[in-house]
Amino acid sequence: LERINLERFQIVEHEQSGFDAVRAAMRAILHGEHSESQLWIAFMARAASDPSQAGIMRNAIEVWVARWAELVERGQRDGSIRAELDPDSVGVELHALVNGLRMRAQFRPSRGSRRWPLAEDDLALLDGLRPGNA
Repeated sequence: LERINLERFQIVEHEQSGFDAVRAAMRAILHGEHSESQLWIAFMARAASDPSQAGIMRNAIEVWVARWAELVERGQRDGSIRAELDPDSVGVELHALVNGLRMRAQFRPSRGSRRWPLAEDDLALLDGLRPGNA
């Protein structure tokens, strides 16, 4: 699962801007197979009660947040993401947003799908990253 998600972050390198890369990474992760999200949820549940798995989960979360923060920094360099935002804080928020949407899609799918619960362009929270949308 980790390899698949690494690939999803690598494929966004061709996006024109950091903002586009954030949106493309979200799309790639959230359009993943239903079984991927099931595995992720099962691992989270196990990590909640198994200290050895909890350590692995903590490390994975740090890696994910850092990946999101790198995309935010990219967007700040190219001007597509607000410069005054703290990349690490935004990385935490993006990580939480994606994981929350994955959880929602598992237990309350919309439009007859267990995948992306909103159209990518309808996700108003991402607009807050853009300059002029403070």
